[in-house]
Parts: sequence; structure tokens; C-alpha cells
Amino acid sequence: MIDFIAYWLVRGVAAFFLILPIEAGLAIARVIGWLAAFTQIRVALAYANIKNAFPGRFTGRQIRRIVRQNYMNMLQNLVEMFWFPRMTKEFAEKYVTIPRMDRYFSCKEAGEGTALLTAHFGNWEYLNIRTCFLGIPIYVLVRDQKFPKLNGYLTRLRESHGSVMIRNKGAELREIMKAIKKNEMIGFLGDQQGGKNGVPVRFFARMTTSPAGPIQIPLRTGARAIPVFIVREHGPYHTVHVEPELILERSGDEEKDVEKYTQAYMNVLEQFISKYPDQWVWLHKRWKHNWTKRVVILSDGKAGHVNQSKAVFDLLKKIQETNPRFEFQSKVIEIRYRSPFHKAVFPMFAFLAMPFIQGRLDWLRGWFEAGSLKEFGTAACDIVISCGSSVLPLNYMLKRECLAKNIVIMKPSLPFSLFRADLNLVPEHDSGVKESEQVVLTHVTPSLIQVDQIKVAGEALRRELNLDHHRIVSVFLGGKTKGYDFSKSRFDEFLKSLNQAMEKNQFELLMTTSRRTGAQFENELKEKYAKQNRVSLLVIANEHNPEGIVTKMMGASDVLVVTEDSVSMISEGVASGKSVIVLRLAKSGLAQKHYRFQEKLASQGILRIATPENFSEILEKELNHPRNRTVVDDTQKIIERLQRL
Repeated sequence: MIDFIAYWLVRGVAAFFLILPIEAGLAIARVIGWLAAFTQIRVALAYANIKNAFPGRFTGRQIRRIVRQNYMNMLQNLVEMFWFPRMTKEFAEKYVTIPRMDRYFSCKEAGEGTALLTAHFGNWEYLNIRTCFLGIPIYVLVRDQKFPKLNGYLTRLRESHGSVMIRNKGAELREIMKAIKKNEMIGFLGDQQGGKNGVPVRFFARMTTSPAGPIQIPLRTGARAIPVFIVREHGPYHTVHVEPELILERSGDEEKDVEKYTQAYMNVLEQFISKYPDQWVWLHKRWKHNWTKRVVILSDGKAGHVNQSKAVFDLLKKIQETNPRFEFQSKVIEIRYRSPFHKAVFPMFAFLAMPFIQGRLDWLRGWFEAGSLKEFGTAACDIVISCGSSVLPLNYMLKRECLAKNIVIMKPSLPFSLFRADLNLVPEHDSGVKESEQVVLTHVTPSLIQVDQIKVAGEALRRELNLDHHRIVSVFLGGKTKGYDFSKSRFDEFLKSLNQAMEKNQFELLMTTSRRTGAQFENELKEKYAKQNRVSLLVIANEHNPEGIVTKMMGASDVLVVTEDSVSMISEGVASGKSVIVLRLAKSGLAQKHYRFQEKLASQGILRIATPENFSEILEKELNHPRNRTVVDDTQKIIERLQRL
């Protein structure tokens, strides 16, 4: 029934356009195409395809214009297709010029058969009609449409001047071989994706697949292969570009030859699309099988958050170990708001703007620093990763802009918890979250720490500091964060306790601050420890922060002491497999989830919690009566979910 209705509907539309002059019909088609672009049918896909193919080349407004022109061109193609039966040689010569017609005839004269390699570009259907008027009918490889009656009507239009449509299946493919032996021309649409097992090609800088047939058939039969594209100049006027022949040299390895010359064809196609981006059909999932994954990491400027995102990216790259075809590229974009006020208000604006944001990132102009917005606005990606509430809205915006997969680390805050992430990594201590297909609960936050690497780095630091046979304790001091800072009295009490422990237990001390550590605490450390014999290393991060120093200190140490304010730092310590002591230097100030996180790990025997009052006692236990060290590793669990993306 649907087939019957569709058939008569198309016939009725065709009859209407056939009573109009071709110019008038095309003008109406352009209006309908312009309106059709507002229906949103595959518009988002077309937009994302263009954005990802030309990163940074076009603004959102320009891409939306290209998509509208794409729709207008397709509607004009349909009107011209309705006209096929009425077309004459004079009509075709008037509206379709072929500057290098000699290339057509030279192939025909060679007597070897010719494969015309074209694409869903311009009015590709017109190619076979125009070639027929040169006295060279084309055998065209096509796929059957869903509806038989409508498919039959379209086939009659295509064959109205002598071309022959050959179904892309079984027995009918033999007709292609027969036609080549008779020195006929064969038309191939070779621009679609080739499925998971298609020919690997690089197309617009991403590894994807193409069908093998357009190159494989001429390689096997000896036919010539010529790329041919038709470009709509304006209205009913077209130009056929007959490109130089692809010289197919057979090496004896057919698979490699097919890859080589399919890539050569795709290179020519890419040049034409780049020159006429509105004339290629962007509405299909051309990169459905895409082995190049461009990953954008959104940074809020906090090292711990960025390191967690980078750790997830490193886990993504491990997929290459089981599937070497994949290639991963990363880019870190730091998001800088214009002011704290903009940062506070932006989530509500973002929530309201989210449904309409694709192609309208210029709406964000007043919210961010210009350099930050430019990087974000021109980013093209397949995956976006972020950690931290201030960049969460932008994670979802970039997901919608590029139709990317998104990974959110930590429990999303309202109102963005109402949106579903493709993958959400949430530490178990965050309440109110259940594991599901999209949610992975982890013991600790993702970490860049790798046990083998920190061991090597630690051994190097021990040699550098001449501490090969010493016991070492490393202290990692955080500092001020939202609603939290060290208590001066508790800090002083800790230093006193630390000094006593050093005297009694004879260990070497390595210590580093963070960029959040207050100046008064830094000055006190420099005053007390700059020349202390047993303090082998003191790093003031706001003055000098050697690259990789945290990794080296972890690897060199027997015990790690980490202040309570950094979930990331505690997670890295636990991931290292070392003895970990969490030091509490403020009576309150952190969110309850921080304490739940610490206490859960402590209850499992993974770390100890200390205060300035009992620090010396707990450190002595860790040094002299070490427990079995447990490496908490969520790696495999996360990788399994990443593979499903």
C-alpha cells in the first residue's frame, strides 16, 4: 500500500513539474529544498559530517548554509530526473557541457571497456543521460529501492535514453563483465562507506572504508578507470569534469592494488568535494565505520581533573592493542570564562540553549575568553571527555555540535544530570548513582599512574638523590579549594609530628606543594625544611614544578602522605600500589562525598586516615609493619565499556 501511494504521489509530482519550463521547475525545487532543510531530517548528521570533514574551515552559519544548498540541489536533481524522458540531444548539449570530451572517446576507442568512477555529487543521475547523447550508453550498477513499484518507475527514467541499470547482486553482476568485454562503459558510485570489511581508505583525514567493486572490477577485467564528476554551475547548467585516467598497474597482490587505487580515487573525490562542498550528499553515515577517533578533552584548568580525562584517553588507546586499525588523536582545550559571574550563570543558559546549539556556538561569544571560545568553536571530534562541573555543559554542547560520543567523569550536577552521557564514570562514593549500561562505578577516579612506569621513574630519582638504600616518605600537600583550606594550627601540629617521626624512624623526606597551597604555608615549609638534612627534596609548585616529579616521588617512596582535599591525588596514590596515608588538616569544609571516599577505602584496608595528633603513630606503623599493598585497578572494567562506544 505504501509503495502504491508513493508511486502515484511521485508520478503526480512529476506531472506537475513537466508542465513547467525547466527553469521555473528548478526555482520551485530550490524553494522546497530550502524549506525541507528546516524539517531537521538528517540535517544534524549533514552538519556534523561537514564540521568533521572541514575542522575550522567554516563557521556554524556557513555550514548551515551549505546544508540548505545541499537540500536545494537534491530537489533540483529530482526535478531534472522527471524531465529525463523529454530530454533531447539539443537540450542536453545546451545545459551540460563536457570540456574534455576527448577522454570519453579515447577510452571507447581503446576497446578495453571503461569504468566511470563517480559519486553522489552534483546531479550524478544526469551523467548517464548526457553520455547517452554522445552515443555511448552506460551500464550503471545500482541498488534496488525499498518499494518495487516506485523503484520500477525510477529505473524507467534512468533507462529512458539507452542506459542499462544492473542490480548490485549475484547473477546480474555477470552483466557487468559481459558489458566490459563488449567495450561498454560502466558507471560506479564509489563514494559510499564500504562496511566494516570494506577497503580501508583515508578520507578527509580519517580512516574509513569504501566498497571494493569500483576498482576491483577494472583490475580484474583490464577495463580503464576514469573519475568523472558533474558540477551544477547554476540553475539547469552543468559541467562534466572528466579527470585523467587512473593507470591501474597490477602488482600481483590484488588486495594491495585495490587499496592503492581506491585511495587514489578518494583523493580525487575529496578535491572536488573541497571545491564544491554543497554538491556532495552529506546526509548519509559516510563515516559509520571510522577508525580515526579524534578526542577533545575539555579542561577547567584543574590539573587533577585534566589528568583524569587524560587517563581515560590513555585507556581508549589501549583498544589499539586488540584492533591496530584504530588511531586516536587528542586535543586539550582549556575553557576560560570571562568572569566568576559568567561561570556561575552559564549552566542555566546552556540548559535552555542546548536543543538549538548545533551550528550556533556563536551564541557563546559573551561567556568565554576569545581564545578559549575560538578553540572550542572550531573543534571537530568523535569523542569528548571532561571532568568537572564547570565544563560539563560544554561537554554536552560539543557532543550535539559534532554528533560525538561523550564521556563524563564524576556524577553530573543538575540540570545536566537530566541528560544521558554515552559513558559516565562515577566513583562509588558519589551517592544516588547506580551502575548501568552507560554508568560505570569505580573504586577511585581514573589515573595516569602505571605501576611499571613509576617504578622506573622512582629508581631514577633515588639514584639522582643518592638515596638507593634509604627509606623514603613522600608528602603531597594540596591546599585551598571551594570552601576548604588548611587550618594553620593543625598544619603546625602536623609539621611538629612529622619532625618527630623523622627523628625516631630515620627516613628521608620528599615533599611537594600544589598550586593551591597558600603562600603562608609555602613560606613556613621553606623556612623549616630548605636546609633540613633529612629533607632530600622540597618542591614549591608555584615557584618551580619539575615535569613528572609526582610520578618520580611516588615511585621512589615507601609511604605516600596525601592531604584530604584531592580525590585525584589520593586515587593516584592508591593506583601506585604504595602505602597511602590520607592526612586531614582541616576540621571541616569538604563535601561529605570526599569523606565517604576516604573512609570506604580505609574500611577495605587500602589506605589509612591520619590527623596531626596521630600522624606519627600511623606513619610508624606503615614504615615498620607494612600491610599487603593492594593496587586498586578499574582499568579493565572501563576499557570494556569504552569498547562499546
